Amino acid sequence: MIPFFRRRAPSGPSSGAKARIERAKPADLEAIYRIERRSFPTPWSYGALRDEVTGLRPYSHVLVARVEAQVVGYVIFWVAAEEIHIVNIAVDPDFRRRGIGRQLLAAALHEARQMKLTRATLEVRPSNAPAIRLYESFGFQTVALRRGYYSDTGEDAYIMWLNPIPEEPTPQQEDQEE
Repeated sequence: MIPFFRRRAPSGPSSGAKARIERAKPADLEAIYRIERRSFPTPWSYGALRDEVTGLRPYSHVLVARVEAQVVGYVIFWVAAEEIHIVNIAVDPDFRRRGIGRQLLAAALHEARQMKLTRATLEVRPSNAPAIRLYESFGFQTVALRRGYYSDTGEDAYIMWLNPIPEEPTPQQEDQEE
């Protein structure tokens, strides 16, 4: 008889640890690329991520989440006019459901407020229910549908806005995890 193994909840020293959020450094690029490949069906290229992390694009900002010394997630956002555009957010699959995505999003929105930016936007796949719940918990609202946005599957994208960004961006529903 083959034993049935249930996936256990994360355990160990970093299972409940809060991540430390900080600006990405070029040395973080390999970890960011690894997370990107594990998180998306059509990942960004190494070169595109390098351009974001190394500051080649002056409007781009990249934050990473660290648990102990390990990069376990990142967020990339662009600054344009009086808004931020969150273009990519990902958490290593081994570290999901620990609130790290929530921390990354809160940190990006906090930086936006520090820069005196007033609103935020992003696109998300309608099939990505956990991400939609996360964004909605911060007050993002779906305002439009962009048909055929994702070239890998032809899937549409919801366009979501947060306007205005609150003074202290925090989720409204603590029980929703990304």
